[in-house]
Amino acid sequence: MSLCPDGTSQVFVLIVATYGLGTPQGDRHMNIPTDFPNSPVAEHATTLADTKRLSTLEKMGLMNSLPEEAFDRITRMAQAMTGEPVSLLSFVDNQRQSFKSRQGFDVAETPLTHSFCQYVVSSNAPLVVADATVHPTLRENGAVKDYDVVAYLGVPVHGPEGEVLGSLCSIGNQPKNWSERDLAALEDLANMVETELLLRRSLSDRELVLEELNHRIKNMFAVVGGLVRMTLRESESIEEVGEALEMRMEALARAHNLIVPISSGGQNTTGSVSLNDLLDTLVAPYVKGRPEKVAFTGAQVNLESRSATNFALLLSELVTNAVKYGALAGDVGQLAVSWEQSDTHLHLHWTERGVAASGESSKDIGFGSKLIRLSVLRLNGELDQTFDAAGFSGRLTVPLASLTEV
Repeated sequence: MSLCPDGTSQVFVLIVATYGLGTPQGDRHMNIPTDFPNSPVAEHATTLADTKRLSTLEKMGLMNSLPEEAFDRITRMAQAMTGEPVSLLSFVDNQRQSFKSRQGFDVAETPLTHSFCQYVVSSNAPLVVADATVHPTLRENGAVKDYDVVAYLGVPVHGPEGEVLGSLCSIGNQPKNWSERDLAALEDLANMVETELLLRRSLSDRELVLEELNHRIKNMFAVVGGLVRMTLRESESIEEVGEALEMRMEALARAHNLIVPISSGGQNTTGSVSLNDLLDTLVAPYVKGRPEKVAFTGAQVNLESRSATNFALLLSELVTNAVKYGALAGDVGQLAVSWEQSDTHLHLHWTERGVAASGESSKDIGFGSKLIRLSVLRLNGELDQTFDAAGFSGRLTVPLASLTEV
């Protein structure tokens, strides 16, 4: 059977075929235990106040959003299939329940003093009440007195990561022995709600990745444009321009392969890159077969996209100078890079030993030196450099806040 434009016909026909026809499985009475708590106990309150659960409710905008047809369709089906006058899709935080969709009920939200759905959330299990007015604990719930809640059947609704966010329930104003068929119907409908929530999260994640990619590509174009302009001003021939740009574009490409956001099948699913990985990537082409030439020491430091790009430019120039004039130019020298964090800053130490500083790095007048200063400026950092008979050393200080810029 083909889907209608909104998919409603196929879903409704399937459910009617499953639950509306055939012999019922029975009308077995499934009431809750008589010691079911009327007021929150420690575990109940802890579950409702779980920070991950509350964060998901907030991020998905489920507690304060307007009704939507996608969910209204489901509560209408629940109302028709159970034959009860009220059907609700309720999302519950630690203070109130908000009805994302409601049929036969005019109130948009209630405090937990008037909630049965809170117990579905805290227990992560169906709540089946035949007659709340005679139940020794639930009869005191405000929903019984103020909203004429007598019969109640509610099942959990889970978020994309499995946390219980709310309940899909049917409510009657007369006692009812709920059947297994009623319960199965609501559980299937709750699964439909969960699928809708998962699809929305997936769409939101995709839009976020596309937005981040667009942002990073714009940043990369800006960086490349600046490199081209500066290289043209500083170079004396087309060959020199080509050589300089090729070298720097290759360094940027290697860094970009680390920091580009990739789906779960790629190298990096976090959208950030570690400082150690970035150094390894930039130095690797120049130390093949000579691992003793370099030593990196420091705790894990993650760089977001903008800081990673600027670090890549800065470190690439330092590596280039080391290859041309310093510790990586021959077989004698050694490059040591170490870093540590204070409460507010990252401190990186770059030390080249075994080769006396010479060339552009000692004159400090070339394009590479200008690019180093520009990269440090973009990181809101400071770089102190020292050239002496032993080689070159530098101390870079960068605010931790600059490392998280995307």
